[in-house]
Amino acid sequence: LIYILVMFVAVPGICLLISLLYSASVAGGVVVTLLFLGVVAGLIFWWVKLGGCYKVVSLEEREARKAEMEQEMGEVKDAAGVAAEAPNDAAPSQEV
Repeated sequence: LIYILVMFVAVPGICLLISLLYSASVAGGVVVTLLFLGVVAGLIFWWVKLGGCYKVVSLEEREARKAEMEQEMGEVKDAAGVAAEAPNDAAPSQEV
């Protein structure tokens, strides 16, 4: 729900307000655009370089989810491998 509100309401709303600001004042639009880009760059830097992603979901939780997914994928691969190794009932083709 938060993702939907942010990506489909807040971000387009901010972009619309910035575009409306350009109609009123080009200098104001440029300043607000640069501030907005600085905020986005700061969030990306915090997320990637300062470990912000681990404050949202800890490393232990990530590793636990990864192990769980690998286990589930192993079970799926095992089931698919058993189906792939089933005997073929079709008669062998004869080449002339």
